[in-house]
Amino acid sequence: MRFKKALVQILLMIVIIFSLFGIKMVYEFAYSPFQVAMRSQDNLVVFYRPRCSRCHHVALRVLSKNYFSIKRTYYINANRLDSEELKQANLTTTPGFRYHGKTIQTVKGDEIDRIINDSK
Repeated sequence: MRFKKALVQILLMIVIIFSLFGIKMVYEFAYSPFQVAMRSQDNLVVFYRPRCSRCHHVALRVLSKNYFSIKRTYYINANRLDSEELKQANLTTTPGFRYHGKTIQTVKGDEIDRIINDSK
């Protein structure tokens, strides 16, 4: 009986941890103002388009690596940006990753891993 109680407590803790990081991820998607993201030099900014096949190709890699990250990541829907903001972000295709003032547009897995690891 003690074993079952301990197991339930452990599972509950795991669910709570996953839920908290899930809430953080939802917040990052829902509240990522462009100007704040552009001023943030230490945080990773991910530019995407909802119907972009290239973005879908790398989405699982990006989300899985950032899910348990404590550091803030900004997710910006490029469809909501005007031409001036796209120029400011130096973005021509998506997905785009901005860190330390440089924008990199790639779908190469090793390059994305390097960007994400450098931003942590």
